[in-house]
Amino acid sequence: MRAALPLSAMALTATLCLSPATAQTADALREALLAPPFGWTMSWPQPHPPWSGVGNVIFVMRGDRLVALVENETARVSCERDVTVTAEEVRLDLCREPGLVLKYQPQDKEIPLRGRNQLRWFILYPRGS
Repeated sequence: MRAALPLSAMALTATLCLSPATAQTADALREALLAPPFGWTMSWPQPHPPWSGVGNVIFVMRGDRLVALVENETARVSCERDVTVTAEEVRLDLCREPGLVLKYQPQDKEIPLRGRNQLRWFILYPRGS
């Protein structure tokens, strides 16, 4: 039978296991949004047309504000929107739909951003060249 670890040893083990990649902050999430050189592909795959579609989002800094340049290819509309970032999520309005909330999952390299607004689900993944 294994002896139980003292509380101080468990705390040290937990601290050592938290790397900068797993100890997420709002600044780390902001940097992740800005990192892809060609921005992000945004998709809203739904079972019934016309509810599905595709677009692009590029996150840029405008002074001290983070903004999203949103291009909805399906509806042929584009806009620029302010973005709010916390350690857990990204919030922005789309061109014609408010209230998109995205959760960042850094361990998922294929689709690191997933979320929804009142109408549909969205996924975002880094764009290729």
